[in-house]
Amino acid sequence: MTLDTSTFPIGVANMTSQVVDKANMPVSDVLEFVVGLTWQQVPSAVRRRLGMLTLDASVAARAGTLLRSARIITEYVTTAMGGNEATCMLDGRRVSAAGAALANGTVMNAVDYDDGHALAKGHPGAVIIPAALAAAEAAGASHEEFLLATLIGYEVGIRAAMAQHDRWPLFHSSGTWGAVGAAAASARLLKLSPAQVDAALGLAEYHAPVDLIMRAVAEPTMAKDAMGWGAHVGVTSAQLAAAGFTAHRSEFVAGRPRRDGTDLGAEWHVMRTYVKPFPCCRWVHPALTGADRILRELGRERLDPDEVTAVRVRTFQAAADLARMVPSTSEEAQFNLVWPLAAYLATGAFGLESITDDLGDPAIARMAALVDVVVDPNLDAEFPAVRRSGLTVTMADGRVLDSGLCTAAGDADDPYWEDVVRAKFPAVPDDHWAAFSAGPLPSVTRDLTAVDPLSPLTYPLNDPITITEGEDMTSPEQTKRLAAIDALAQGFRDRARRYDDEAIFPTENFAELNEADLLALTLPEKWGGAGLWSEGGFAEYYELIERIAAIDAPTAQLFQVHSHALGMLAHAATEEQMRKYVVPIAEAGELVASVGSESVPGKNNLGTSSSQLVRNEQGQWVLNCTKHFASLGPGASHFIIWLAMPGTEDYDYRTVAVLVPRDVPEVELIDNWDVLGMRSTVSWAVKVTDYALPDDAIFGEPGWWETDDTRTFTLAFAANHLGAARGAFDFTVDWVRERPQLAGSELIQFQLGELAAKLSTARAGLFHAAAAWDAGQRSEGEFRGVHALTVAKAVALEITQRCLDICGSRSMFKTYPLERFYRDTRAFSLHYRVDNYTRNLGASLLSQGFSVNGNGGLTPAQD
Repeated sequence: MTLDTSTFPIGVANMTSQVVDKANMPVSDVLEFVVGLTWQQVPSAVRRRLGMLTLDASVAARAGTLLRSARIITEYVTTAMGGNEATCMLDGRRVSAAGAALANGTVMNAVDYDDGHALAKGHPGAVIIPAALAAAEAAGASHEEFLLATLIGYEVGIRAAMAQHDRWPLFHSSGTWGAVGAAAASARLLKLSPAQVDAALGLAEYHAPVDLIMRAVAEPTMAKDAMGWGAHVGVTSAQLAAAGFTAHRSEFVAGRPRRDGTDLGAEWHVMRTYVKPFPCCRWVHPALTGADRILRELGRERLDPDEVTAVRVRTFQAAADLARMVPSTSEEAQFNLVWPLAAYLATGAFGLESITDDLGDPAIARMAALVDVVVDPNLDAEFPAVRRSGLTVTMADGRVLDSGLCTAAGDADDPYWEDVVRAKFPAVPDDHWAAFSAGPLPSVTRDLTAVDPLSPLTYPLNDPITITEGEDMTSPEQTKRLAAIDALAQGFRDRARRYDDEAIFPTENFAELNEADLLALTLPEKWGGAGLWSEGGFAEYYELIERIAAIDAPTAQLFQVHSHALGMLAHAATEEQMRKYVVPIAEAGELVASVGSESVPGKNNLGTSSSQLVRNEQGQWVLNCTKHFASLGPGASHFIIWLAMPGTEDYDYRTVAVLVPRDVPEVELIDNWDVLGMRSTVSWAVKVTDYALPDDAIFGEPGWWETDDTRTFTLAFAANHLGAARGAFDFTVDWVRERPQLAGSELIQFQLGELAAKLSTARAGLFHAAAAWDAGQRSEGEFRGVHALTVAKAVALEITQRCLDICGSRSMFKTYPLERFYRDTRAFSLHYRVDNYTRNLGASLLSQGFSVNGNGGLTPAQD
């Protein structure tokens, strides 16, 4: 291999002007490897490992999209580094390749879920993969080219790390040496010459972030391991080199020995990578393994701090140097030894909720106060090649439990290495695994572009988790709303049986919801509301319904009915109608019921409206109708009555909403609500006789709900189903925990695990659909929404029924809420004829298109 003949500066250290003819520069095996490696030279086992590492990286990024740091960096990049070269993983916006590398590297390391390499003492994937992905998109590279470049980045970057640790006494971040690997990957994708690769690696090493990682470990912040900046430097360096920008040769390349037959292209460091089962620093994982062993030995899922007198950790110095504070931020929880360990002992797990919802939890803090950390010289001598820790727990009854020395799951030689990756991402459908397979996908069918939802990394990131739980996952306003609901929960539970037994409206519940400012959420911000159930506010709205339903499903349904009604009025109202009708209702904390059903057995069983307005002799509009299922009726101050204007067009396109006060003599409520479940929704019938309607009480042009306001109720029903299922499931878990004979049953453990997986997956579908609505993708949102509702209904029915089976006969007593969750779910599942919408979904697929209509379902695309 011959380098070009231009001059190359080398006397940098003493500011000399010495130059050398590049023809005499020794050819580096690094440069040959970067420009010369082919996919055919890569062993199948290495391909397999690379595919799984790509998937693991998407897991880390998927989790990272939830944190505040991901939002901050992406907003910065889209403002400062705009362009159309590559995709931001957080939300799909397009920016420059260097900007995408910065944003996505930060996102991928926002949660400490990314892979690592023991001898590199850091994490290659979250630096190299974002850089390779950005450069690949910018270059229009194929799947094979992306995979090969990523592999080159790993092999070069890990070796650069090991060389750097030998050369420099200080322990630097992964972004420091990872920039060299990122530059190598980017250089390959940009098809640079050997001399240009040389310059790219030199620029990357020279401009890489110099972050003293042990300081970041001791004082955790969003800066973390400088992954994003390393990826950014790597892409920028390759692009500069491609433009002719020169640099001195990197110390890594210059200092490498000549070939010894066991190095690049023969020895694959990618095979020595590890993956993480827990979202925290790898140095903590051996101690968490020890905690798991001790809980298993005790036959317990968790320990109460009052049962424990001391917890002693024997470990290596680097782990002992991790932070030990009670965390107030996600980063403080991740770069922490004591908190994850205490959380695992006190809760039986350390997952994503542990770095968000559980921050500062008093029970975990009490357990953390019992932890003593001791550095074992023998364990320290093994580091970094081997990381082991031992755990001793002293119980209040005098028992002393010792875990023995433990390593972490997911190490390179762990036979269940791949299972660690899969366990973090259970919701990936089988047909999407091909994107992460050991072999590349054909470029003709799977080019690596942002529009391809199955390309590596972009598939799961086009489908981000939008579950908004915990400090870092919600807006401050939503955090307050959720906290307000939680504060009302016990009162709701205490009153639920009385409301159910007597089938009465939950008056006290709604008085408290009004006091908590939760009854005007769907009113636009302009009119004093929160703007939920509209673009950017769908996910938060459904989360509130779900949270209330987990406490009391009928109250959640009534909350939904009122919120929808208020939102629909606000959408269709004129400025005058808002001031005269809608705003006063909201300011008074009054409720609005929306009713349209006129289903009459033997006459009209469609569940739709058929009545229409007529003019009387005085020229007034007159309303006569009998409506059924007026949920909220006895508690409402007004009814929205759905009916049609006179005409010959299809009924739906003549439909309007009229606002009728409940307390006028022409309105009669008929108590015929004696049903299986959802009894406190008091869905009475409403009869209106000869009511003369003011002209300004008619909202919207005829057919507006069909043609203008495409929002539907699909996801609100799904949220209620899943909330009720969560309430039943949480009750069941607590019930089993309190009964050792049940808790020790492997069959019941399996059933709980299976139900938890189904609930989590169904919930992901709900918020996947909500994300489309939030992004303004209405047809796609409803398309996903019918999927979500179909699954949510099935999962809720299964969970509420199986929870009764798990808990046994005593749990069906009305003393407990489980039988009510079951009855409410079974009754509510009849409210929405999901089978028809699912059929429409199939018809839409067969017609190769779909559109959303205003009645909450899909219609086949029309030619």
